Amino acid sequence: MATDPPHADEPGSDPEARTASLLGGAGVLVLLAVVVVAGVVGHGVRSPMPGGASDALAVLPFVVRGGEDVQHLEQGMVTLLGTALAGAERVRPIDARVVFAADNRRGEAPGPETASRRATDMGATMFVLGDIVEAGGSLRIEAAVYDVDGGVEARSRASAEGEAGDLFALVDRLAARLLAGLGDPSADRLLRTASVTTASLPAFHAYLRGDRLMREGQFEPAEGAFAEAAALDSTFALAHFRLALAREWAPLPGVDEAAETAGRHAERLLPRDRELLEAYAAWRAGRGQEGERRYRSLLSRYPDDLEAWIQLGEILFHFGPMFGRSVDQSEEAWRAVLAHEPRNLFALVHLARIQAVDGRVADLDALLAPFTPEERRADRRLAEVEIHRALAASDTARVREITGKMRGWDGPAIWRIGAWLAAFSPDPRQTALAIEGLAGADLSPELRADMHWFLAVLALASGRLDAADEALGEAARIEETSGAPARRPGFAAVTRWHAAALPLPYQDSTLVRMRREVEAMEPAAAEPSAPGGPEAFMNTFGLGEAIEIEPLRHYVLGVLSLRLGDVSDAEGASRQLRNHASGNAGGFARNLDRGLRARLLRHEGRLEEALGVLEELETESSQGDLAVIPFLTLGNERILRAELLADLGREAEALEWLASLGEGFVADAPLRPVSDLLQAGIHERRGDAEAATRHFDRVATVWGGDDSSFRSAIEASIVARRLSNR
Repeated sequence: MATDPPHADEPGSDPEARTASLLGGAGVLVLLAVVVVAGVVGHGVRSPMPGGASDALAVLPFVVRGGEDVQHLEQGMVTLLGTALAGAERVRPIDARVVFAADNRRGEAPGPETASRRATDMGATMFVLGDIVEAGGSLRIEAAVYDVDGGVEARSRASAEGEAGDLFALVDRLAARLLAGLGDPSADRLLRTASVTTASLPAFHAYLRGDRLMREGQFEPAEGAFAEAAALDSTFALAHFRLALAREWAPLPGVDEAAETAGRHAERLLPRDRELLEAYAAWRAGRGQEGERRYRSLLSRYPDDLEAWIQLGEILFHFGPMFGRSVDQSEEAWRAVLAHEPRNLFALVHLARIQAVDGRVADLDALLAPFTPEERRADRRLAEVEIHRALAASDTARVREITGKMRGWDGPAIWRIGAWLAAFSPDPRQTALAIEGLAGADLSPELRADMHWFLAVLALASGRLDAADEALGEAARIEETSGAPARRPGFAAVTRWHAAALPLPYQDSTLVRMRREVEAMEPAAAEPSAPGGPEAFMNTFGLGEAIEIEPLRHYVLGVLSLRLGDVSDAEGASRQLRNHASGNAGGFARNLDRGLRARLLRHEGRLEEALGVLEELETESSQGDLAVIPFLTLGNERILRAELLADLGREAEALEWLASLGEGFVADAPLRPVSDLLQAGIHERRGDAEAATRHFDRVATVWGGDDSSFRSAIEASIVARRLSNR
């Protein structure tokens, strides 16, 4: 879902600069190994490695003695030599980020025994120690490979000497000689490092600087360094790839352009890096399942690749619910990252959102433990964790204190926080108090309109229909004050119709009123009025697929008519929608058609056919759109799919789909109590009274307030439970 706010003291928070990736979140970049060296002299060969074996090898930071201009090679050699060794048959370099996270020395090389313990902690079976001496523009590089359980005797040694300008060739030769000493048959077939990175030392130096800044969470400065590297060598594919990732996390425009440039020069990437780029491109294009398959394949071969873990977590977090999988399933990936980088803010914020929904206050405290109070005050991402923690603990005073400070942030940062709080709310009433505080900040009309829509969604989640109606009206009024270029003509209709189509326990009188309002709306009033203007729900940041108003109107009329028992009217709306979807309509209209047809099929008792129609739904929206755009999450259809599975006796599958509902997407927040109510019924039928009570109690907590219009639904459920328990 989203990209998180930059540091409080970072530049570049101009709303105009924040385009399509505001909620996108690929995150901390791939520390893809880049290697270089030449001119090597080897020393002694031990017995060859067993045929077919692939030992994990950790290249530890080198000790560097020389001028300031070579000090970057202390960590640079981890990247360089790791890249040079990546083509070996029997050696698999440990991810450089894992090495950097585990290394805590400063300037002095550990002895083999100490290094062995560190390498073992990284999961390595071998490790490299080395040093570089620079004098008069010349370099002498020495390195040795050790077994983690082999004591102080090196398994292979090598050295290389030459001009500093020949660094890449020196590293290549060093790598080849080290492998020859290990008896690796690929020693004479390694790729030249420059051919899979860059032949420009200034470009590589800038790349290393960006790499370090990325590890430190300084994404905007890192973007500048990677842009510099790419400008110095336009074919430096790895720099372009990292540039895309840095822009996504900053967030800054140009993510897709940088990734596309990397793809055009993909022949200059190692096979592993090329696979990472292909997987990234797949999920950026909305092909989440393909991206997941690619990342899991990578991790089966490179289990320590932190970037693959991060991107897998992204997919499971942002796309998992679309395929009936709870965002909780991403937790393993985030914990794999935090195991090596406990201060990784990207993983930490995602995990905090998951924990907040479940009220896991102690776990949230553990996430914050590595950070000082000063760090928590200075970093906006940690501020988000703090407010999630306060909401999970129902600490109203702390919520007000944090939101008071957040109101001084720039508009896009406030908007993002509001979106994330609405999407991962442990208590819609408490969360609404937080967003009300944020909505009072100095925001543009479009952002304030969105914040009031967030409030409407939370009011619906707690059954407060009057509050929801008021918030929707205020959102529409504010939207109307936007200037012509920014105003979204379909905003009022889309937000009202989203509320109307939700499978909430509305009374028939409410459904009748809603249907009249939809029927009375002239389609032209909601269509984009200016050429080149925004689509029906396109927001300031470029988030928003084209929402076609007329087919959406038929869909909502059909849903409401069917709920009121007017099957003939529902069928008429379905025919109109079908005609539209069979033309040149996009995936949005086709999905609406499928959703309404599936409802009618279920009404006729044709359950298998209805389920088959839902299995044809198209799910290639971007993660940012899914996060904040109504209807794109297909929440109503996912609820329907769970109900059909339960009708067909496939209750275990139904429970999985229901568990994926109500969190992760703003528009889905009202579906959580609906999901809990359905889960309670399934568990009760299965004889699991404890689970049924747990889910039912959550519904009672959310819908049981004196101002809730859904209390009667709870009372009816209580009666039904008593009857079923007789």
